[in-house]
Amino acid sequence: MYKNMPYDPTEDLVLISTATQFGFMILVNDDDPARTLTELTAELKQKGGGMYGASSTNMLAAAEMYKFSADLDTQQVLYKSTADSVRDLASRQIDFAVVDAAFALAQAKANHVRPLAITLPHRSALAPEVPTMEEAGLKDYEVSGWMALAAPVATPAPILGKVQAWMEQIMAMPETTKFILDLGFEPFYVQPNQLKTFQDIQIEKWRRLIDISHVTIQ
Repeated sequence: MYKNMPYDPTEDLVLISTATQFGFMILVNDDDPARTLTELTAELKQKGGGMYGASSTNMLAAAEMYKFSADLDTQQVLYKSTADSVRDLASRQIDFAVVDAAFALAQAKANHVRPLAITLPHRSALAPEVPTMEEAGLKDYEVSGWMALAAPVATPAPILGKVQAWMEQIMAMPETTKFILDLGFEPFYVQPNQLKTFQDIQIEKWRRLIDISHVTIQ
């Protein structure tokens, strides 16, 4: 996403452990007739595209991937905040919004909006009733973010190994799972020997997403 990064994440850093994963939800107004993603897609095609709201590059990429996968001509409306996009969705200024799952569920509980699908590769423990995008009809669709611990590449191996062992223990604790879910994220742990492969796959995945999404390189 950046032309001039002050560091190379693959050359200057080494991943210690992943910790959390998060997805986004496709939201419609609670009064919208569309009850499924398939119905929303048909509704948007009938009206010639419609408009959607997003307030971050991740959300924009998720929405544009939906457009690409469903062959839609929907116009994007960029917002300064997620709350602004949901407010306009609730007042029917836009047809749908892409919002991080935790915020989306809070708004859904207030009966302002309705989630149709989540962009994770699996159903969320936060909302197991909401289908994934693939379950909703979009083959091979998955857009998720993740957070991890990293260290300078020159960090001595014994130190990396000690912290990795701590993280393995921490991520296996029920208290950790509850803490992460309470924050609105999903616990997400990748074995240390698989981290480099995981990182390489993620970089290429997001490179493709940014290309498809026509996100402006900063």
